Amino acid sequence: MPETINIASDLSCAQIVSHVKWVDGLPVIQSNEDHSAGVARRAEQFAAKIDMGSFGRLMGMLHDKGKEKPEFQRHICDSAGISQSYGRCIGHSDGNYYHAQAGALIAKEVVKGNPIAWMLTGLPISGHHSGLDDCNILEWMRDSSVAPACISRDVVDVDDLLLPTYINKSTSLFHHVVRIMYSCLVDADYLDTEAFMNPSQHENRGGQTALDDLLARLEVYLGSLKGEGEICDIRRRVQERCRETADGTQGYYSLTVPTGGGKTLASVLWALHHAVSHGLDRVVVAIPFTSILVQTADTLRKIFGDDNVLEHHSEVEFGDDEDYKRLATENWDCPIVLTTNVRLFESMYANSPSRCRRLHNLCRSVVVLDEPQALPFEHLQPIVDALRAFVELMNSSVLLTTATQPVFQGEHRGCNPQVMLKGLDRVKEIIPIEWNLHERMRRVDLLQIEGSLSYNEIAQSLAQYKRVLCIVNTRRDALEIYNRLQSLTDDDAVVLHLSRLMCSAHLRETIAQMRELLKGDKAVRVVATQLIEAGVDVDFPVVFRQEAGLDSILQAAGRCNREGKMTGKGTTYVFGITGRDLPSGTLCRNNDSRKNLKATVGDDYFEPQTIAEYYKTVYRNTACFDKVSMHGILSNPVCIRFEEAASKFHLIDDENTVSLIVNYGDAAQYIEELKEGYNGRSIARQLMPFVVNIRRWEFEKIRDYSAPVQGNLYWIEQPQFYSHATGLLLAAGDDVIDELLII
Repeated sequence: MPETINIASDLSCAQIVSHVKWVDGLPVIQSNEDHSAGVARRAEQFAAKIDMGSFGRLMGMLHDKGKEKPEFQRHICDSAGISQSYGRCIGHSDGNYYHAQAGALIAKEVVKGNPIAWMLTGLPISGHHSGLDDCNILEWMRDSSVAPACISRDVVDVDDLLLPTYINKSTSLFHHVVRIMYSCLVDADYLDTEAFMNPSQHENRGGQTALDDLLARLEVYLGSLKGEGEICDIRRRVQERCRETADGTQGYYSLTVPTGGGKTLASVLWALHHAVSHGLDRVVVAIPFTSILVQTADTLRKIFGDDNVLEHHSEVEFGDDEDYKRLATENWDCPIVLTTNVRLFESMYANSPSRCRRLHNLCRSVVVLDEPQALPFEHLQPIVDALRAFVELMNSSVLLTTATQPVFQGEHRGCNPQVMLKGLDRVKEIIPIEWNLHERMRRVDLLQIEGSLSYNEIAQSLAQYKRVLCIVNTRRDALEIYNRLQSLTDDDAVVLHLSRLMCSAHLRETIAQMRELLKGDKAVRVVATQLIEAGVDVDFPVVFRQEAGLDSILQAAGRCNREGKMTGKGTTYVFGITGRDLPSGTLCRNNDSRKNLKATVGDDYFEPQTIAEYYKTVYRNTACFDKVSMHGILSNPVCIRFEEAASKFHLIDDENTVSLIVNYGDAAQYIEELKEGYNGRSIARQLMPFVVNIRRWEFEKIRDYSAPVQGNLYWIEQPQFYSHATGLLLAAGDDVIDELLII
């Protein structure tokens, strides 16, 4: 039987000032009563998505009760430049300007000592400006502190507070519920304040197209696509299967389609049908790589219109006429959101108002994880727990879509008895295994080169082909092979290099150049790191791939004869490099797991059962699925350390990384604008496409030639440090593996 908490009524504080703005030389006041009622109305609406509407309303009514303190009324009036006669200063002062604590203390009184109810209301109230703090709930409830006597104890009527039944069933996920409630309050507070202080800006929010209309646009677009052949037939059949299965119950789904099978549009088709069928609010697509995100966003904008697709990552730039998009990045209030894995999952474990604000808009959504094999295994347990929170707490559904589907279902033992990945209960695959897509779409012969090859031998092998792609694991290997291949090329072939030594703007231009060249007859030879493996839609007849995990090998093979237009099959060669053992860690573990498959499942790497066995083998070779012990920090519902969790959970370890702005494109112009005092935050964002991330030991080699901009961001002006062929020029040294995840 859920516990019932009754709330008293009758609040009258119309003379208490909450916000002040000046219009035509006169002050206009928003009373605390009006502001609290507006926040309560919004927070109730947001929290209702997880059956916590009455708790949301209570938070809204109490969050600014501390503004009733005389000091705070004087502080508001003095800051706004108005007479204190505008505000009602009641009671005695306590010498404290901080107002959020008072509302949290009154919440403790209102919920009558119920610790769970207080966590869901008082903790968000206490941190609605400063962030969620680490909290020992038992100490908080024992604390004898009370709100100042000058603050009214009356609150407006709300429905009886009923704790949903899922609260007791999901104690290890309770911290996610608190964050969602925090998100509801923070966004409601910002929106109501904005509506009063800046109504013209507030009017720029929302107004996008309904999901059923967007679905109709997608169906029209798909119907307009023409194409013949088996690949096109398979794409259409996959799309039809997505339509047929999209009305299934909410939960976890997977869409496993070989590269070239049109899974990107098929996944969005399923997500929109599923959202419309269940009355959900939006589709959120999380992507690991910049190349895929930018490419997918461009495609979806063409289909759905610019207003309906929000692209949110560190490098996105908004024009002067795109204020509505900048506003939407604050809370993801848009029907289709594309973001990065880093931004999505780090938001799920954040504690700050700005990063948590968007969380309530993940409720009642379809969350699509594109290329989930790219998720870092050392953080896989908290990631899987976040997926569980989407479905079990947030009334959302999750779709995992890739050609090389990881096994997220069930429990998997790591490399010692103490290491265990507790996966999802059930993941429903959309494509029947009897369709045998891996065989029907087999367009490549996969061949292992015995022994190993020197850099010169690799370059000589590549030079034999008119069109060839070579993918290696490290920046150094890419540079070595590129330089040798360039020296061997005496025909009119174009040799291109792709690695994260190139800034994003440079990479995008080079990838666009490569695609354009592949449309013609010119010889094209490309040496790249693994950034090209997933999502970059290029088609080569021959691909060389340095030894790596099975997922990487198959993704590389997906760039070979992608469209199936060759008379026969394409060829992907797997090779080792003489004297270049794979760096220890993830690369070595995954490659060893692939090699060990032969003894159990044979040589057919394309078989779904082989891929599944590969991931199970990787799990067995994994030392840790929760690198920063998030379970210990967050799983105890009466002692949750929100601030500690936020400080520790990072999908990218950037402590030893320096971000270097290189002299490419418009970077120098933006640096000058920054020096002249233009909007620093806006300029910093515009500089992101010109950043190369390097390790600190690399940075030490060129520190004397760089200038600090802010934090770990530096500017290197000298053009001789950047090549328009290969990017940042550093002396050859230790291996540097290409970083794939982005913010």
